[in-house]
Amino acid sequence: MSITNYLGGFMKKIILAICILSVSFFLMSCQEPSTSYEIIVEIPDYIYKGDKLQIYPISENLSDRFTYSSSNLDVATIDKFGNIHALSIGTTTIKITNSTKDTYEKELNVLPIPGVEGIVLSAVSESDDLFYVGKVYEVTLDFLPERSYDSDVRYSYTASFVDFDDKTGQIKFSKAGTFNLTAYLASDWQTQTTIEFEVVYSDEVEAYNLLFIGNSLTKYTYNIPTFIYEMLRADDVVVNFLLDSTTPQWIIDHEINFNFLINKDQYTHVFLQEYSNGPILDYEKFEDAVVLFDEKIKAQGAKTVLYQTWGYNYEDTLARDNMTNQLGELYEQVATKIDATLSPVGYAFKRVSQNHPEINLYQDLNHPSLYGALLSAYTHYAVLTNRSPLENTWIHPDLDETIMTILKQAAHDTVFTS
Repeated sequence: MSITNYLGGFMKKIILAICILSVSFFLMSCQEPSTSYEIIVEIPDYIYKGDKLQIYPISENLSDRFTYSSSNLDVATIDKFGNIHALSIGTTTIKITNSTKDTYEKELNVLPIPGVEGIVLSAVSESDDLFYVGKVYEVTLDFLPERSYDSDVRYSYTASFVDFDDKTGQIKFSKAGTFNLTAYLASDWQTQTTIEFEVVYSDEVEAYNLLFIGNSLTKYTYNIPTFIYEMLRADDVVVNFLLDSTTPQWIIDHEINFNFLINKDQYTHVFLQEYSNGPILDYEKFEDAVVLFDEKIKAQGAKTVLYQTWGYNYEDTLARDNMTNQLGELYEQVATKIDATLSPVGYAFKRVSQNHPEINLYQDLNHPSLYGALLSAYTHYAVLTNRSPLENTWIHPDLDETIMTILKQAAHDTVFTS
């Protein structure tokens, strides 16, 4: 072998070695140095059996990823998203590992749910701690201490004007007044709480609580208040009514029962209907009774409605109309004196009798037939709501549609165009 060939081969080996060393150095320089990142996370010392909790670990490495494990899966599990579920009473260790194999461990105790020592009812009211008739409110039940629980809670209340759903906690009132709702444990009735609701009427919700003071012209042949109730229900408004069950003819003879009823409830309107020809026979007696009752009605916050009746069913229509006019004038006179609302049913009778004599509004001399009772109800409805009965959707099952429209139109014209 010549010296030239030898030196050439040697140089090739040297060059190859240098290249290998250069590549190795380059590759080593590209590798990141081994780094440790602290895991930062908040895990409580304890949770209660049945609790679910998600943890959110972080580190200085913004792209760090974490894996999770629980040392005792019978006590608590943890999934790949960091969701812990406490299954049974005991202790487990939650371990977190990041991308650089750093770890964080925390002992977690699962405790039994504490026993109930007390319960609290609450509800968010309107201003001044008032609740409005017709609105829906949420009643919240809380247990003491916090996290205690009892599935068997009973509720107690006696008012019929309350609609309460013990599953959802929703409560709604159909009348004004003071109402108490009590909650107690089935296992220990002495563990109980009561919340008081002060319920009032408001302009936000259309609501009626009606009291009728009258005689057989209000309730004898047909129950006129029931018709009004059905009409208002068809309008989807809140409505209740009470009819004086006693049978005196004159308003003043209802005084004892009226005093009891007016203090028993909070009404929006009180209807007063006098003996059929009472205002003509003894106007002073009629006026004095209305004034006396009106003072108590207004003191309670309600409105007085005078139920103007009609003339007797004389064969002489002129005599009948004259009696209706005379009654109307006397009712108007006392309504003006006490600033009461007048429901001009008598004038509606006169209108129908004159324009549609084929429609018999009378059962006998003075009591209304079905048509007369419905005409009364339509008139009262228009006065109460300031809406036309023509717009109301309630239909009496025994009423001919043509006659119904005539009666509604007559009530509308009497209240709104006379």
